Amino acid sequence: MKKTQLIINIITVIASIIILILVYKMLINSKYSQRYIKELVDKNTDTTNYIIEKEKIFIRSETKNLEKIIQKSDGRKEEYSSTGKIMIYANNLEINESRKTYTEVKVQEIDKDGKVNEKTYTTKEMVKLHPLKNEFNSYIYIDSSKYEYLGKEKIDNTKCIKGKFTLYEKSNYIIVWIDLKTGFIIKEEEYKEGKLDNIVTYNTKINIVTDQDIIIPKLEDYNYYE
Repeated sequence: MKKTQLIINIITVIASIIILILVYKMLINSKYSQRYIKELVDKNTDTTNYIIEKEKIFIRSETKNLEKIIQKSDGRKEEYSSTGKIMIYANNLEINESRKTYTEVKVQEIDKDGKVNEKTYTTKEMVKLHPLKNEFNSYIYIDSSKYEYLGKEKIDNTKCIKGKFTLYEKSNYIIVWIDLKTGFIIKEEEYKEGKLDNIVTYNTKINIVTDQDIIIPKLEDYNYYE
């Protein structure tokens, strides 16, 4: 009888622990929900004044892409270290420093019927399409993505929320680290078929870009193209 009661007590304790763990996980996931993540990322990323450096490492090919974007309210500079390409958007011009060409700023848009249209923009209008949040992956804002809170973790002494986003198949997902203080994404790991495919790290600064950071080159040696 005592043995039976002991077994019942052990089972009760184990069941209680399991219930407490499940309740705790539910509360934590509720607190650090996808909605919370959206609000956290939105915290400082509506700005159009920023410098962001992206380093993307492709695991399988062992290659690396480096990208630096400098943007203020009416100008933008894109530098691609891997290819040497430099683009400047300012004074309503799109300037390709690599090809020594320039043209009017044009943006492709997709209408409700799926047709792609090319529209001429002012530089200021074009820059408004690229607030800082658009430099990060958009899966955070996809309601159909499945989100899972994975805890808190430090990266280079920066306290981050770690979350997992599964868009379609369970074997294809992204793990993201978000700075709890700023809402900036620090790091992403993308998995395809359950294997790590690429790693992206971000270095972000906001509200420090001036006119001196985006200087238009002399265009006498550049060719205009339609």
